[in-house]
Amino acid sequence: MIGLIGDSHAHVLFSGVSELAEKQGYGTLLLANSGCPPLVGAVTGRNDAERQQCAHSIEKIVNTLRNDKRIASVIIASRGPQYLTGLGFGPVEANHNYLPITTRSPLVEAGISSPGQIFADGLVNTATQLHQRGMRVSYLLQVPELGVPAKDCLGRPLTLLAQPNQCTVNYEDYQRRMLPYRALMFGLAAKAPFLHIIDTEHVFCGAGVCSGFSDNQLLYADDNHLSEAGSRRIAPLILKTALEGDTGK
Repeated sequence: MIGLIGDSHAHVLFSGVSELAEKQGYGTLLLANSGCPPLVGAVTGRNDAERQQCAHSIEKIVNTLRNDKRIASVIIASRGPQYLTGLGFGPVEANHNYLPITTRSPLVEAGISSPGQIFADGLVNTATQLHQRGMRVSYLLQVPELGVPAKDCLGRPLTLLAQPNQCTVNYEDYQRRMLPYRALMFGLAAKAPFLHIIDTEHVFCGAGVCSGFSDNQLLYADDNHLSEAGSRRIAPLILKTALEGDTGK
């Protein structure tokens, strides 16, 4: 059995991952909460009530996995830079302000840890708890953000002709946005080798751009979440890492 956990970015992976996992003899358990990645000791929320609810959700998800002996592998998926900076990406999120990830008692912890360190510590805390129960733990790096609504990537409604040039991000812009987050995650994995990083950048990026299209299919449901086609496109890469060396079902 595979556990798929995270925020809304885990939700959108379920169709592709569960379909392919079933073909390989595995069931998939989805445990996700939008806007609240399951990172032990880290929380999100606009106020204390929302942060407390996030903490409760994280505890419930992790305990459910720890107590389920069927789970052989866990995949964690979440958004990245937004939690570290509080900033969205591109024109579609130009006026969106978010609070960076914090701890359950931000006033007490203020000035002690950066959002990046809180995110990293939370991820390794979760991975450690699951690893100690004998589970293989993988983290999927965030896919490129488009910065525009996915519907803007399509042609006129009557033709639905794909317009890939309207659905690309300059690689330098993508890299500028993602570099601190990606460096943090790869550095974390080097210190915690039981946390396996899944990187799908090469699926979306090449020749100086990152694109929301592949084989004339739109891979995104909105500016930063994958569509079902996108989920199916990267599912083989996800399961290759998540099930490496596993012989059970």
